[in-house]
Amino acid sequence: AERKRYAMLRISDTGAGIPAEDLDRIFDPFFTTREKDGGTGLGLTTVQGVVASLGGEISVTTERGKGTTFLIFLPHVEAPRSVATISPPEPEPAHGAVLIVDDEVAMLGISERILRRAGYDVASASSGESAFQMVLDDPFRFDLVLTDLTMTGISGAELTRKLKEIRPDLPVVLTSGFVDRADAEQFASLGIAAFIPKPYTRMDLLSAIGDVLSPRPQSLE
Repeated sequence: AERKRYAMLRISDTGAGIPAEDLDRIFDPFFTTREKDGGTGLGLTTVQGVVASLGGEISVTTERGKGTTFLIFLPHVEAPRSVATISPPEPEPAHGAVLIVDDEVAMLGISERILRRAGYDVASASSGESAFQMVLDDPFRFDLVLTDLTMTGISGAELTRKLKEIRPDLPVVLTSGFVDRADAEQFASLGIAAFIPKPYTRMDLLSAIGDVLSPRPQSLE
């Protein structure tokens, strides 16, 4: 059998190291030793999920008082010499007001820039509580809410329930890196308009929101 080739990414620090009793739990969802600093315990879980989805592996070595090293192995893929690609059509110019809710500041900023450049009127909130208050203050300000599922405080699922009590017709798009599409079907009872698994691309985001705000007409057979 042909041996697989891998690209390796090494990330090291010179910190305090990871206690032995915590080492087997660092990839568990919601496990954190930084509660006081606002840690959610989802960072390494997300990394492990992305690496696994690419067919790779991640390992960790640590020494107390000297630091920790993570090794990420990703399958090496040879690029074809010539590839005929067909670019997906660009979404039509967008219209509508979108509220983005995510407690990951980096993700919040990326999504906000994508939607703003596409033409949407965008507002953002870094917590479910602040998002709920924004809608409560002006229930008809937004045409759609895009919210992460797993957040500290009010979760995306709970936020959806609360928003539907205020305005049942408000479309809510749920996004997460911790459930698959089969699991996402369980949220149908919440009345979500769409689910976008993380990590998502610019086109994933624009297509999902565009489909909700401007659904394509059904063909007649």
